[in-house]
Amino acid sequence: MYKKNGTVGFGELSISAVKNEKGEVIAFRGTARDVTERKRLEEELANIATHDFLTGLPNRVLLQDRLKVGLNQAQRNDTNLAVMMLDLDRFKVVNDTLGHSIGDKLLRAVGERLSDIIRKSDTVARVGGDEFLVLLSQVAKVEDATKVAQKILGAFRKPFVVNSYQICVTTSIGVAFYPEDGDDADALLTNADTAMYWVKEHGRDDYAFYSVGKAKIS
Repeated sequence: MYKKNGTVGFGELSISAVKNEKGEVIAFRGTARDVTERKRLEEELANIATHDFLTGLPNRVLLQDRLKVGLNQAQRNDTNLAVMMLDLDRFKVVNDTLGHSIGDKLLRAVGERLSDIIRKSDTVARVGGDEFLVLLSQVAKVEDATKVAQKILGAFRKPFVVNSYQICVTTSIGVAFYPEDGDDADALLTNADTAMYWVKEHGRDDYAFYSVGKAKIS
């Protein structure tokens, strides 16, 4: 519906029949009301439930939904899928030395940089703290995921400019590949996390694929 000021809104229309003494319908009565504000609030609440409040990226709830859809498509079309778990290296140092306000702005900048790297059909989510996850749907081969991981590492080696600070922060990436490293969401997330911690323990600023119960640098 169009409002008097020319903007588009939402309306709710209720129609009831008007009958005569014989019970015959002789007319209809309609009542309309503006529910634009209610719709706006519903959309806002839905967005809060599915997106991270700080970065605006999908949260775990929306990620689980997209991962489920991606797995169904991969199974149906006999294609591959990759899950990348990312953890910022030494992010605590940034918070401790520059403050949480700068740390929050850095997290937003990280989300933006990741979103610029991946395809529109893929997903970047913030899954907690300084951990992010990249879901690559319809990956043709392992080498494609490798290229994305290398691209992310290269992008993170460039300083992030936050306020007047140039902040150098790298990332450790663990990759789980469907179907080799798991055939359901929980297995893929767990194995990507395992591979990421393997990188943490072996020098950071690198990536690793999960394979046969242990992470191996690719």
